[in-house]
Amino acid sequence: MKDTISINDLDRAIAEQLDNYSSAVTQRVRKVTTGAIRKLVRKTRERAPKDTGSFAGHIASTYEDGGSTYKGIWYVKAPDYRLTHLLVHGHQKRNGGRTKPNDFLSTSLEEVESEYIKEIEKAVEKID
Repeated sequence: MKDTISINDLDRAIAEQLDNYSSAVTQRVRKVTTGAIRKLVRKTRERAPKDTGSFAGHIASTYEDGGSTYKGIWYVKAPDYRLTHLLVHGHQKRNGGRTKPNDFLSTSLEEVESEYIKEIEKAVEKID
């Protein structure tokens, strides 16, 4: 960029700088989001109940890129996705009584979420 700008070029110069900033922030936010969702998958796999067969191995993530939006999505692959609600909230036992809810998901989510918010704030504040 030039050191001096004519008044006629000021709007283009400002738009260019805003574009550069927006692109940089978008890249940093995507990187932070990708890291956070990977960390969530790792933590939930570690904390998932081990007596449920292959449940922990079916925990996965994917991403939705809508141009101006970028989402990390945590999910459990088939056929174990049906177990998630039962494990997290507990369920009725066959012979009466109820199982205890398992907070492996909420505990992991709380940890990752607090770190994610801090990293997003850093990514937005950082100026190149």
